[in-house]
Amino acid sequence: KTSNLIPASLVDVGASSLYISRRARGKAYERLIIDYTHILRRTAAMITEDQKIKAIRGRKLSSESKKTESKKPSPNELVSHLTLPLLRKHSTSGRITFAATRTLARRLKRPLCQTLNGLQLFEVQELGHRLSNDLTNHADVDKNKLKYSDWEPVTDTTIANSMASDRNSAGGRCSFVGFEDDEHNSIYVGSLNVEELAMEYYRKGRLPVSHEGATVGGWVGYHDEGSKIRALFRILSSEILGMDWALQNPAAFKDNDYATIHLTPYQGAPFDLHVGAEMAHCTDGGEASVVEARGIYMRRRSSIDGFLGKLASLNSQDVSDLVYDSINSRLEYTKSTHHTDPALECDLDQVRTLSMLAAGFGGKMLSSIFRCLFFDYRHYSGGLPDLLLVRALYCTSGQLVDLGEWIGECFSSEYQSELKAKQVSEILGDRDEEFLGCSKVGDSGARSSNRFKSSVRRGSISARPNGTEILNQSKEYKMPDRLRLEHNDQKVKVECMCVEVKSQNDRLDPRQEDWLNILDQHGNARVCKFQKPKHSKSKTRGK
Repeated sequence: KTSNLIPASLVDVGASSLYISRRARGKAYERLIIDYTHILRRTAAMITEDQKIKAIRGRKLSSESKKTESKKPSPNELVSHLTLPLLRKHSTSGRITFAATRTLARRLKRPLCQTLNGLQLFEVQELGHRLSNDLTNHADVDKNKLKYSDWEPVTDTTIANSMASDRNSAGGRCSFVGFEDDEHNSIYVGSLNVEELAMEYYRKGRLPVSHEGATVGGWVGYHDEGSKIRALFRILSSEILGMDWALQNPAAFKDNDYATIHLTPYQGAPFDLHVGAEMAHCTDGGEASVVEARGIYMRRRSSIDGFLGKLASLNSQDVSDLVYDSINSRLEYTKSTHHTDPALECDLDQVRTLSMLAAGFGGKMLSSIFRCLFFDYRHYSGGLPDLLLVRALYCTSGQLVDLGEWIGECFSSEYQSELKAKQVSEILGDRDEEFLGCSKVGDSGARSSNRFKSSVRRGSISARPNGTEILNQSKEYKMPDRLRLEHNDQKVKVECMCVEVKSQNDRLDPRQEDWLNILDQHGNARVCKFQKPKHSKSKTRGK
């Protein structure tokens, strides 16, 4: 039988594997499934061929038995023998990520809710992933349907003509002709990548095609692949992370946790942040035991639940005030102790912007996002949507609010004028200048940029020579005015939208699908897909 060819070590893994990240384990199992499937197919084919040769030589094989003997094992049967034990063993305890679970289950060619029916997945229970778009009844799925399916995000599909390229293949980047429309001038700014083109579509109201509200377009924002979200996590979760040195209480940690996790106030994060949460069932020494991975989520579970519960209960104004107060407390602590805070100056330049984004997300959505980052920061710090778009509307009229007047900062007219002049001066220059000072984010290797081209800003950390990250002691730092959700004596509501952009050559990564699954529950998250136009055929087919 094919099940006898499966080594026990593939399913029963000891405690030593806890030193490998959950994402790395999932990728390793996927590679093992592929290799073992090829081995089993070759072995089954060799056995069948050997039996046919022996039977023909002995002249004892009838035509009916010949068909029976030559029947090869089904590929789906071989994959099931390998995949199902792994899913039952490791998905329930969280030893592999939910993204890896879906990748393995995809090989079974049946709906995900049917494959995982009856299994209590640790990660799904903690983070709330959905297995399908139909949440009414998973048991009524057609068992004879040989097709994989799971939850699918909302997708905005449009057509765009890309520039001719010799990389027009899977994984190749598409470029599009770009321009900036103005009342008096039309400024050519070179080619646009697919993310920049999508931002133009949402700003002008070409997308989304089906919109519920009366207000169309007006979306502006960033191509940062989650940078602003990670900044809000760092700012609001500083006390839980143990990096709030002004309020930190070492007595809140058990045993020697404080001494081993927080060694210096100059470290960027606690040392247990990159340890994913899991409940591992190990069999070392012949005895079964449950090993709890000592990551930040399991180590400080009660504090995290209490913090996220309070965050989820806050309204938009309260969340905005929380961002302001968190940055202000760090500024006061830095002034009083003369300590340096490398990220503080960058936060001071965008206090009102971050406050607006927090109000647009809301407490529930931020709580859901932060729980994923606490659960496994090493895995969920990447894969966030490409674009973070925002707009503000008057509650009564529904008209767009001028963010330059209300927020200022990078939305101000002065900053935009400097940006436009910089674009004109770079027409004959090297276009790579646009990416100076932008760090690579995620695992995709793509460079981070945004609509406001803030790679070289006065006073920003990234713009300083030699990577200096020390606050300028000669400059007087102060907090801007607190953001109020009102403008021109009218109440204002902020809307945020997360967009993952794909061209005709791209497809969603499993982590990107998981993030869209989470973000869609409490906010607006979608996919923007650009496709090639269908050219009419000049030749007619004959009958």
